[in-house]
Amino acid sequence: MCEYALSHAAQHLVINLHNQYTDVSESDRFTDLFGTVLNCNLNTLELRYVCIDDGLGSCGFGMLTTLSLKYCSLASDQHNDFFSNFPSLKNLILSSCEPLEDGPLSGMVLKISGRQLVSLKLDDMIWLKVEVFSPRLKFFSLRHYLGALQSTKLSLPSLDHVAISVGDCNDFGEDWHLKDNRECGAQRFISLCQGLTNATSLMLDNATIQVLSQISEFLEQQPSPFARLKSLIVKAEVGHVPYKLVDYFLKGSSSMKPNLEYV
Repeated sequence: MCEYALSHAAQHLVINLHNQYTDVSESDRFTDLFGTVLNCNLNTLELRYVCIDDGLGSCGFGMLTTLSLKYCSLASDQHNDFFSNFPSLKNLILSSCEPLEDGPLSGMVLKISGRQLVSLKLDDMIWLKVEVFSPRLKFFSLRHYLGALQSTKLSLPSLDHVAISVGDCNDFGEDWHLKDNRECGAQRFISLCQGLTNATSLMLDNATIQVLSQISEFLEQQPSPFARLKSLIVKAEVGHVPYKLVDYFLKGSSSMKPNLEYV
């Protein structure tokens, strides 16, 4: 099927193996589906319930500008940087992907180093540590449970717009009320923000505000990493957002008089 589509100069391709597999760990590998593609005209590729292996990075997708991986497993027998050989890739969406083996014990580090990458969206990347080194990235979106947020290293010198949703605190279980757990959650969030220091626009949804309101006592003690922030957009009612929480995001760029908007 894939060879037929590529041989007919298809520019957009979606492969969804959900009906074939109930367990993503049993799904077909990318190499089995595509073989060795030396050159093709694909502009956009979306894969669902596919096991991603070395084949993705070695295929000739020189014209690919948009790649979406959803509910995919990531094989641990590869170098974990799938995207370094995509010279034209500008938009990358990764949603609900996880290591093929060992789950939370895998220690897998997913590296994203697309040199032309402009937009990156990460949703619920389970049990993965993520490292992003992208010199031209301008748009970054993250949706994740705070308790499951692994170590994240970000180097994004051109970053402009950021949208963050850290879900709720249910993944900490019944012990979320304990100070040590809330402090742990705060440290994870602070570590994330330190990689977003170049952002000029930041959007926080209502669920994020609810979680951060419960750890604002830890955030207010920290300097704000947002030195270039011009706009903070909060999806919540004004009276439901602690001032000290807002101050954490704004005080680092107070000289620039950033705009605060509630929507």
